[in-house]
Order: sequence, then C-alpha cells, then structure tokens
Amino acid sequence: MDNIYSDKYYNNKTITLLYQFSYKGESTVIPTTEGQFVVYNGFNCNARMLSSSPWVDNNDIDPLGSIKFKYKLNSDEDVVNIQMKLDEACNSYLNYDDLNTNVTVSRGESISYFLTSTVNKEIKLRRINHYDDFIKPKNGHPNLRIITDDNFMKDKSLALVTTRKNHLSYNISSFSNENFIQMSSGNYSFVHGEKVISNITLMPATIYTLVIRNNDSYGPESKLYATDEGNYLHILWQTPQYLFMILADVIFVATTIEFSFTEAPLRIKSFISACYAMTQSIGNLVVVIISALSFHKQVHEYLFFSGLMLANALLLTYLSCNYKYKSFRQRLTENRDCEEDLTTNQNELQLGVK
Repeated sequence: MDNIYSDKYYNNKTITLLYQFSYKGESTVIPTTEGQFVVYNGFNCNARMLSSSPWVDNNDIDPLGSIKFKYKLNSDEDVVNIQMKLDEACNSYLNYDDLNTNVTVSRGESISYFLTSTVNKEIKLRRINHYDDFIKPKNGHPNLRIITDDNFMKDKSLALVTTRKNHLSYNISSFSNENFIQMSSGNYSFVHGEKVISNITLMPATIYTLVIRNNDSYGPESKLYATDEGNYLHILWQTPQYLFMILADVIFVATTIEFSFTEAPLRIKSFISACYAMTQSIGNLVVVIISALSFHKQVHEYLFFSGLMLANALLLTYLSCNYKYKSFRQRLTENRDCEEDLTTNQNELQLGVK
C-alpha cells in the first residue's frame, strides 16, 4: 500500500509540475554561441539604426519603440559599432541628430540600451545595468523595471497606483536602479499627480519593461513591453491536484496504517504505528529543508520532489515483491490471543474490585 500511496503522491507532483510549466509560460533562453542586445527609443521621433556588422540590420525604431538583435560571437564578449540617426522631428530639442557609438554584446546574455539625451541635448545611448535578468520568481509574481530619464526618476509625483481597494502605490523613484522588481499582478494606473497617464495590466509570471519619456506638448508618455509572458490559468485547474491529494492522504494513508498494525508482531504493534508516524514527520521535515533551498525556478523544485517520490516508489516496489504476508491462520490465532488476554484482564480487574 505504501507503493500505491507513493504513486499517487508522485502523480500529484507531476501534475503540479505540468501546471507550473503551463503557468510560467515561455522563458528567454539565449544560446551560448549568441549574444543579444535591445535598444529602446526614448525620443518622440523615429531613430534610424545603421551598422556595418552583418548580424545587425538597418532598421527604424518608432517613438518609444524597441528593437532586438541577436549577434553571433566567437569570443565571450564583442563590441559592435552602430550609428543612430534621428529624423527631423527631433531637431527642435536636440543639438545633434547623429550618434556614432559602440555597444557591448556578451555570450549567452542580453543587454539593454536606452536612447536618450544628455543635459546638453546631445544624443546618448545609455546601457541599462549589467545584464538583463529574465529569471522569474518562484512565487509567480510579475517582474517590472522602469526605464526613463534621470529627471523623471526624481519626480515624486509619478507613481503606479493599483485600481484595487487596497490602493497600493509604487513611486517611480523606487525603480531608480532600473532593476526588475517583483510586483503584485493586477491593473495599475500610471499617474502624474492627479492625472492618469495610462493604464497597464501586469499578468502573473511575466517580465515587463515600462519605458517613460516626456512629451513637451502632452507631458509624460509611457509604453509597456512584455517579455516571457506567463499564462492565465483558472483556479479550477487545481482540482486534479487536490483529487490526488485526497486519494493519497485519506484512502491510502488509512490503509497503510491498518497494514502496519495488522502485519506487526503482537507485542510491538503500538511501536510500529509510532514508527510510521515518525516517518511522516521526517518526510515533512525533508519538505521543509528542500523548500528552504535556493531553487531559482519553481519547476526545478517540483522536478526534484518528483524524482524523490519516483525513487521512493521504486524502492517500495522492490520491498513489496520480496515481502511475505502473514497467513490468515496466523492472524486468526493472534486475534484469539488478544481476545483471551483482554478477557483475562477484565476478570482480574473485576476480582480486584470485589
């Protein structure tokens, strides 16, 4: 019966693993022979990107748009020369409309750049942090980073406010390091003071980048990018997991307790039952220890649990094949001995009372 219980628990973990794969959705995997860089346009005009590299095409980047390139590498890191040329719509607030610069590409990594202007109104392609972190949190919360000018990061009137009843507020200055921050999933309003700039929705297990720029005519503008989108799954999809848990914890656990009691020798039945309860507590302790380990992905944790349960099921299968059950006559004899002992004890108790 322990074998059946292990199989049910293994099936439950396997379903949980499949649910986790479906819930977390896609993930960015960059081959070790390639590098990736992304350019976000922080201007209100088109930017023309030119490069002599065969891996980088000449493309236009829309206002608040982005473009992604994959680059073949022969070493751990390489430098790519690119030219950025803005159209005439940006001449009114820029002193120079051309930029000749280099971007870094690293093997197996993604690097983001933000096209913006300096205090002297010169074009600048600013690198965002060291590398892009596309690791999704174990709890399934969405990750958000905000890319904007330094002036906006100091503006205390810019905030993300939830539309729920609790009205959580995240000030833009809390994203000043441009790292990904875990957020609660749901609907948010991007506000500037009392004015709502835009409304965004953060889905679970998704990585977001919010690009903000200042429009001289309309004020702040924003655009939300989603990377490695997660999937929305209805809560009723947890029903099969709970079904297997009920089958394992109620039906087969009760049967296992009966098995350990009936097959144990007469004088150590209580001891065997206590040992069985101790194995349950040790199993719970193992779960606590494994959960405390630093698994970067919840899927890996469930894979580890499934592997343990599969090994347990195989071990119990081997033990059950060599186990010899008590005969019916032996059980009947033990039951009679128990009844005789019980009758003797009752008689002695009655004589003692008299």
